[in-house]
Amino acid sequence: MDFIVGSVQMRGRTFIRMPHKFVDDPACHAALQTHGRQQVRNGLAQIETTLGDNPFLLGRFGIADAAALYILDWAVRDDIELSSALGAYRRRLGTRPSFSASADNWGPI
Repeated sequence: MDFIVGSVQMRGRTFIRMPHKFVDDPACHAALQTHGRQQVRNGLAQIETTLGDNPFLLGRFGIADAAALYILDWAVRDDIELSSALGAYRRRLGTRPSFSASADNWGPI
């Protein structure tokens, strides 16, 4: 979970969505966003490796999977393509009852 939040979100998505927090010069924003997109792609590759053939990151559903769901959702919203394995994982997470209870806060799964 720490990797998902600390690396994929903070070193990836934050750069994509809020480059102005790191650099005042608007001319640098595109480069920082490009860097952030690559950090997200790298993080997604690590998540996919960790997932392997398991239904969930640690074999059974846990808190890391909940963190992964919002990262996967954000990747889709940011037009970052998910592999077929991560797409299936995202859909699997979207079938959980806890997701259904909060579905109004999410995009289509």
